Amino acid sequence: MAIYRKIDCRISNDKKFRELSVEGKLAWYTILSRRDLAPIGAFKASFESLAIEQRGNEYLNKGFDKAFGEAFLEALYELSSKGLIKYDPEAFLIYVPNFLRFNFPENPNVVKSWNSVLDSLPECELTNYALAKSTEIILNSQKDSFFKALPKEFVEAFEKGYGKGFPEDLWKGLAKQEQEQEQEHIRKENIKEKNPPTTSGLENQSEDELLFSEPESQTVSKTETVEKKAKRKSKAKQPCPFNDGDAIPEDFVKVAEQYHIANPQQLFQKMISYCKSNGKEYVDYKAAFRTFCIQDQERSRGKQNSGTNSNNSAPMPYEPPGGFTEDYYRKGCKFDDKGNILL
Repeated sequence: MAIYRKIDCRISNDKKFRELSVEGKLAWYTILSRRDLAPIGAFKASFESLAIEQRGNEYLNKGFDKAFGEAFLEALYELSSKGLIKYDPEAFLIYVPNFLRFNFPENPNVVKSWNSVLDSLPECELTNYALAKSTEIILNSQKDSFFKALPKEFVEAFEKGYGKGFPEDLWKGLAKQEQEQEQEHIRKENIKEKNPPTTSGLENQSEDELLFSEPESQTVSKTETVEKKAKRKSKAKQPCPFNDGDAIPEDFVKVAEQYHIANPQQLFQKMISYCKSNGKEYVDYKAAFRTFCIQDQERSRGKQNSGTNSNNSAPMPYEPPGGFTEDYYRKGCKFDDKGNILL
């Protein structure tokens, strides 16, 4: 991982950053400066583990009503609630969506090295979203060499439909899990602050026993909640919905305009013919058409470059009218009375 990382000096102008608490700003800088933060802005960790790392700092613990580790945990949830980070509490993955916008890769070789990132990230929906989001940022940069260097896993994640954002029900599921964890944390803190009950038989119970002695009907464990949730079905590839001779849809035309395609209808027909003749199927045909536009743009640039090189070839050496004859050389030389050349 990189030792140095960019942080935009205009961060203090950002409204979300200004509204953060002091602990929230510290948590934000802590995440941006982590050594294990992948080049696409994601790393594997839990909020609890990050908070535990802060508990040993005696200086930070001074001046706070509660241990700084607990305040830091609340700050992480604050970052998540404002959308500065995305968190999967089941896979323990943290992702900074706008990381690549301010840490864009220096060259295509950096993009090519992103395949090493896959080994450090857990398999989950948030990882798929991070891969697709990274692909979307590269596509919007309109740098073909960078797009060609993308590992196939990134492009596949984008084509599966994750590039437009997380499915709405999945975002709600992650947000609900985070809220359950935060509420459980607050509930435990509130129980600790209360005096132990004087009911017969409870005086001799330990603190841990008292924490979990509430009726089961009041809370539902996160495990039970996750088990009740239906597993999200992955989107399946669909046969080409278009036929030969169909007019190009308006949203496809807008995609073609972004890449300066001269004849969008012709390229659209080319995609249809390719799908029909090869039995090719896609999840998102608009994303597939975008790929066709990029490839067509590359071919056009290649033709222009080859034509430019042929026109700019080195000119032929100069040759005087009639050629380099003896008279030509005599005119350019001086001779003495004996007919010898004067040097």
